[in-house]
Amino acid sequence: MKKSAFVLFAAIMISSGIFAQDISEDGHLTAAHDGTPGGIVIITDDVPLPDTPDYTCDLRMQVGGIEFGDFDRDGDLDLAVGCYHSQSYPPYDDWRNFVLTNNNGQLESSPSWWSADMRSTTDVRWADFNGDNYPDLFACNGDFSFDNSVIYFGSYNGLAANPGWLANDNTWTLCAAPFDYDDDGDIDVATANQGANDDPFRPIYIYVNDGSGLPTTPSWQSNDQMITNFLKWGDMTGDGWYELAASKWVNFQSAVYGNNEGVITGSPVWTSGSTRGDKGIGWADIDGDYYPELAIGATQPTWLFDNTEGQLGQTPIWESNNSFHGCQDLAWGDIDGDGDPDLATVHFSTGSLRLYLNVNGVLESSPSWEYDGNASGTALAFGDVNGDGMLDLAMGQSGTPSVLVFLNTLQTAVDPELQQPKENSLSLNYPNPFNSSTAIRLELAESGPVSLEIFDLLGRRVEVLADYNLSAGIHDFIWDAKNRPSGIYYCRMVTSGRIETRRLALLK
Repeated sequence: MKKSAFVLFAAIMISSGIFAQDISEDGHLTAAHDGTPGGIVIITDDVPLPDTPDYTCDLRMQVGGIEFGDFDRDGDLDLAVGCYHSQSYPPYDDWRNFVLTNNNGQLESSPSWWSADMRSTTDVRWADFNGDNYPDLFACNGDFSFDNSVIYFGSYNGLAANPGWLANDNTWTLCAAPFDYDDDGDIDVATANQGANDDPFRPIYIYVNDGSGLPTTPSWQSNDQMITNFLKWGDMTGDGWYELAASKWVNFQSAVYGNNEGVITGSPVWTSGSTRGDKGIGWADIDGDYYPELAIGATQPTWLFDNTEGQLGQTPIWESNNSFHGCQDLAWGDIDGDGDPDLATVHFSTGSLRLYLNVNGVLESSPSWEYDGNASGTALAFGDVNGDGMLDLAMGQSGTPSVLVFLNTLQTAVDPELQQPKENSLSLNYPNPFNSSTAIRLELAESGPVSLEIFDLLGRRVEVLADYNLSAGIHDFIWDAKNRPSGIYYCRMVTSGRIETRRLALLK
């Protein structure tokens, strides 16, 4: 920020009674707050979320990223929180990472795990990088000092407080996307990066796991260099190989890098056609045609690009309709339990958390539900906190409280008798990719014998979920794959006159 602009901003803060200033984890965005909580805007009554959070973590921290994962393997979801450092006012003197442990459906009020180091973390992701079946925590680090990204390894004794792996890449990393993109049975990780000062640009990196763990230097890098904010893997073409989508900052077009049977293209195979400054990106099949659409957030309206038989369009088919934009992060989740993905976004400058319902394959253009916080919105995550089978929504902030959780008010899933299927079908599993367990839904137009089986890539049957008569209606099954190695599997449904197969990606 130029000096003259800062002086003007400071004058506005004083005259307006604003007493806090927050800077985003990449240094791009600035927000000012007077400490007054915003209101709740309920546009429809179809979103099963409360007006106020059911849980808050009242630590004053700058949250860069949050993600649910069962790090202690007790059957419920814990919440990892990564914290960053900036020149915000008043200053933040603690930017350690922490985990909020879930005890029987309730997140603890104070963290029971803290990292021993402070490295300015912009994102956190759970994955089993060393193949020991214990989740590890990847922390994306940076700041102007180019703090190393690290991995805190999980074990029988819990999550290590000191990192056991440090990246050697001389970069400011903003996001990580762990996934077995080359389908060799172990977890690789892609990172979104930027530089600093007179050297602002960096490639996208991939650290390729050879079975013995991640290398400390990148194994692959994109041909182009830029500022990349977020990454997500998704099977755009439907061929079983996952492409890499990247949201990029101003002067660069968000893009998709192709996957040719485990080889990522160095240059994009699709670009958005805009250099508006994007943050947040995510794949989801919103219209049920088995080809995922791509949502991209920005300082302007959030966009959705349609996927027609493996090809993304060049013109958005949907955009958010709000009085203020500025998406910091986005995520997909079936919040209303109707079987299709809904879109959530969080906004830095206003601290707004917004949710757009998917109604018959079309997103509502105006928010279906909105919460306005009293601090800068930085991150969000879906997860079933209380174990009732419905997704809850967590939000990270820069300030106090640092974490908020809204519990889903739906008591049960949709009654199958209210939606009698017209034909037998096998839905896409959720989540996918998944860690340890995933939900698989069958829809049966009439009662009869059903076979539901899981196969590996070699065609070997590894699990039988059903092999008996089922009544007409909707039936949900959970595949618990905690004892299976990471990789690609296939779920096959056989009913009278119909066979369907779906691809499942197990990521540990």
